[in-house]
Amino acid sequence: MKTTNLVPVALFAALFFPTAAHAEVSLTSTVAVTATSPTVTATTTATVTPKSGLFRQFQLNRKEMREDVKENRKEIKEDVKEIRKDLNGTENPDKTDLRRKLLTTSQNGLLRSFTVRASALERYQKLIADRITQKLVKLPGNQDLLKAQASLGSDEQKTLWANFKADVAKYEVSIKAVATASDPKSLLNDLRTQAKKINEDLKAIRQFLVVDLRLVVKAK
Repeated sequence: MKTTNLVPVALFAALFFPTAAHAEVSLTSTVAVTATSPTVTATTTATVTPKSGLFRQFQLNRKEMREDVKENRKEIKEDVKEIRKDLNGTENPDKTDLRRKLLTTSQNGLLRSFTVRASALERYQKLIADRITQKLVKLPGNQDLLKAQASLGSDEQKTLWANFKADVAKYEVSIKAVATASDPKSLLNDLRTQAKKINEDLKAIRQFLVVDLRLVVKAK
């Protein structure tokens, strides 16, 4: 999305710190999460392999998420390149429609990247919750596990997701407004601000899960 001069899609920093010391009891299920909005639909599936610890599972999920985001950015970059070619080559003095198309395409690409990232976080959250349930069987009453379990279902955690969904909804409305804008460029700053807010929402959710993850790993 570099060519659009928009807020870059920052790939997540590591959600965890890989170490062989954390080869715990593995999950054997397949987790599928579908994130859907009126504008985009992103489906990602993570297969949890036997004997892969919690950190390893997160590594696999993170790799899939990065590949999805990378592929999405590549596709959008090509689309934007073609639109820019038309924009620069057309003899029509009124290029408003092409500018609308350029801005809408780039913003929808960014929106899909956000959706993919959110889907990955949902998988992380599900994996943590499942691991808590498993470990509580062996360690009933463990305070670290109980604290992590309460955290995942807390109002604070629900608020973080609610904020993300509300900001995405506003962003979608703003993107749709581009289609009828007489001056598409006038909407760019507002779109940038909204995209930045969504990015911050995702970072806050990730950080929240990092705390819970550390509690689960700590539980002995």
